[in-house]
Amino acid sequence: MEMRRVTVDLDYPSEFQFLKVFFTLKLFTNIIEAFRTRKGYHFQAYDFPELTERELYEFRRVLGDDENRVFFDEELHGKPEQVLFTRRHGRIRERLFWENIVALPWKATLPARKKKRRNKNKAD
Repeated sequence: MEMRRVTVDLDYPSEFQFLKVFFTLKLFTNIIEAFRTRKGYHFQAYDFPELTERELYEFRRVLGDDENRVFFDEELHGKPEQVLFTRRHGRIRERLFWENIVALPWKATLPARKKKRRNKNKAD
């Protein structure tokens, strides 16, 4: 069985989306690289179990991969697939280590709880 690489490009993710992608990939492999970009994050997971092309595209969509990247990989055959850059315009992307990812101080952005209204004209 051949193992493959899976890439995910998350643009403007919430902290929950970031952690969801990281831990979902972690279910399948322990070799994950994450890079911070200007718009979000790039994930590269190695030694991923073999998937059909259709399953791979669906898996990437479920994780929230950039829809344009998935479309190009799906429709434009003959070009390199799953291309993510670790260096762009002379800048090297910041690499995140999984120990740091888990240790980061994540905060939930849940809406404030509404106060209960008291009904003054309450009939008992």
